Amino acid sequence: MPRELAYIDANILVAYCLGGKSKEYQQAKSVMEKAIRGKCTIIISYFTLSETLIAIKRIIAKSKYKEISKYKINELKNI
Repeated sequence: MPRELAYIDANILVAYCLGGKSKEYQQAKSVMEKAIRGKCTIIISYFTLSETLIAIKRIIAKSKYKEISKYKINELKNI
């Protein structure tokens, strides 16, 4: 029996990388588990991989910016 093919988009990859309890994460986890068990083959285009990396970088940068901003605000309050 041939394996099922799963064409993955950036939303699924980002959700899987970030984890959590969202519906998107649960779907991504399901697909990844199928692939690990050898039930399906995941196909990811170069464009999708690039889009995923850009999205994750933006999320990390935004998170770090918020963290730095909170630190600076608290620092200014202590002056």
